Amino acid sequence: MEVSKNIRSIREAKGLTQVDVAERLGTERSNYARLESRDVNLTLKQIGEIANALEVSIYDIIGSPERQEVEDDRSERIRYLEDRLGITEEIVRAKQLQIKLYKTFIGWVREVFKLELSIGKIQCAQVLGIAKKLKDDAHDLDEDAYHFSEEDLKRIGELMFDRNSNRYYWSNFIASTGLIEEAWFNDAYKKNIDLAVPSDTLNWAKTILDMLDDE
Repeated sequence: MEVSKNIRSIREAKGLTQVDVAERLGTERSNYARLESRDVNLTLKQIGEIANALEVSIYDIIGSPERQEVEDDRSERIRYLEDRLGITEEIVRAKQLQIKLYKTFIGWVREVFKLELSIGKIQCAQVLGIAKKLKDDAHDLDEDAYHFSEEDLKRIGELMFDRNSNRYYWSNFIASTGLIEEAWFNDAYKKNIDLAVPSDTLNWAKTILDMLDDE
């Protein structure tokens, strides 16, 4: 066995007997003699202990790895890291696309809610008798055709969140998502937030907000 042969050669070159090395290892000479036998397969731990006893490097016993082997191992590690990097980049690109789709969806939902709120505002104003158009030829549902004071908006908000109003559940649905930033609308919602809101509304709103958090 090449390793055993190297151990014996190193020991003899250092002028050490088997007894000397055995004592350093804390074992009997007969036990150590077996380690120099070609019939024994040494473990890496045993080789390390013998190397310490002989005061040499473990590579002096087992031999240094060939340069090509080192380069092959390095190349293999580089390929592995490149593969892992490629996978990571794919995950990042997929996540970026997912975020882009979420943002597009949320933007679309926000615009739908704004339009619905605008229509609801005018309809509630009409019910309250405060929907006076600035231009007679303007469309009835054109929000720019109306001017509402803060008091008007307060009354409209109260009606939107009135349980007897047909706008009640839809207004709660929109407000609970947090996608509308109009102060008068959110103030009216906060005053009625203790009122029952359907669980499916809250679950849907939570989903939307979770998407925003992912962004």
